[in-house]
Amino acid sequence: FAGDALAVKGTGADRIVPEAVLERAYGSGGVLANRRFQDLEEAAKFAPAQLDPGKLERGLVGTRGYVYHATNAERLEDIAKSGKLNINKPSFGTDQRAWPDGSTEKRAYFSSSPEHLYQFAPEHGMPVVVRMKRTADVKTESTGDLFTSKPIDARNLEYLGKDNAWHPLKRSILPEQEEFLRAASVAAIDPQTGVVNPRLLEGFKRKNADLLERFPSLKKDLSDAASAEQAFRNVETASETATKAIRQHAAFSRVLKHESPADAVREALSSAYPQREYLRLVKLARTMDGAVPGLKAATLDYAKRASTGNTGVFSFENYRHLLNRPTAGKGPSILQTMKASGVMSSGEVARMDTILRHAEVIQRTITLRINAGTLVDAPDMLSNLVARLIGANIGGATGAAQGAPLVMAGAASRAAQKIADKIPTTKIMDVFIEASNDPKFMANLLEKPQTVKRKRELHRQINAFLLQAGLVEREESPGE
Repeated sequence: FAGDALAVKGTGADRIVPEAVLERAYGSGGVLANRRFQDLEEAAKFAPAQLDPGKLERGLVGTRGYVYHATNAERLEDIAKSGKLNINKPSFGTDQRAWPDGSTEKRAYFSSSPEHLYQFAPEHGMPVVVRMKRTADVKTESTGDLFTSKPIDARNLEYLGKDNAWHPLKRSILPEQEEFLRAASVAAIDPQTGVVNPRLLEGFKRKNADLLERFPSLKKDLSDAASAEQAFRNVETASETATKAIRQHAAFSRVLKHESPADAVREALSSAYPQREYLRLVKLARTMDGAVPGLKAATLDYAKRASTGNTGVFSFENYRHLLNRPTAGKGPSILQTMKASGVMSSGEVARMDTILRHAEVIQRTITLRINAGTLVDAPDMLSNLVARLIGANIGGATGAAQGAPLVMAGAASRAAQKIADKIPTTKIMDVFIEASNDPKFMANLLEKPQTVKRKRELHRQINAFLLQAGLVEREESPGE
């Protein structure tokens, strides 16, 4: 099952839609669901990685809350293949018999800043850097150095690429699995009363006991009816949104009798007569309720995949160009065809183009490190969303040395970053799609408030919309 589910076609596209993978894996829950979820994660863990690391240079600026480790390109490949960053004795690669504090245990060392980390890279091979969020396992030596005496799961590591953006070292689908399971657990709500039924809750926990062991946070949330009630309120809207998206994808997929709707769109648009073939998809989609939104989602998903490079970096410029360029030489663009066929309204198309133009400028500014003032003047919420999607770092100090991150200064911008950080990376494009659907939300994303008070109001409004759309989970209002 896992092999088929996570396999990709020659184009690099997923053979089966991600949402459908989890839906099929879960089935009706129980022991089989747990086994399939484990198989999926193991298959993802050992999936081959395409690494394109950049050289670790002097003066790299870090981000608070992360720790950094220097290695070389060859060892980076080894870490990715083995699935862990190993710990070693003091004598590994050196002639020392003990660590600076006298200990001889196996360790891996880190730094809170990568600025001078190049000095500690292996002598041979191209020096590269990985980072991870600091955890309780990272301890401070008496000398002030940071170390861990436990191997590090490669899925918790990111490496700095040639594009100066951070990329996951290993693929993991645990977050998506937990999110799906949270949505599935809403079945414990009594449909007649709308509140948690303790009997249904216990039945769900008993049936999925093994599966819940893999998600301690969710297990805690479902510990009793009261805590489950709050947890369900947090995911209720998200569950409805996710279920609706799955239904739309599934409806379009059933109409096509095709494994992947995005691949069906790709085949149509790559044919000798793209407009005619796409209109056939539209005609088919209109034969089943919910399939037209599924076609829209599949079309934008295809464009996203086609605009993501071999290193995994998404390009807004390529995305906008792909949607707007003429098909088959002089034919109408994809967006023009979607508008003419009613898949998207003229307002949605115009708003989508506006959002993408702004995002394109922000990505170019971040990537090329040019015209820092442009980024500072840009809408902070939109800038943080773009940075999160492309894996870049907005933090540190504006105008820093070449290669250093650009920033959005101020506490209000940190609040915007906190909101953006709550959105799963896989859902960032959904935010832009929602903005194309809702003029008020798009206006909020593009607004450049002039006062701190207005920034706070704006962030509350954006956070509320994201909650309603099911793109973030409910929690206390973000701090300012």
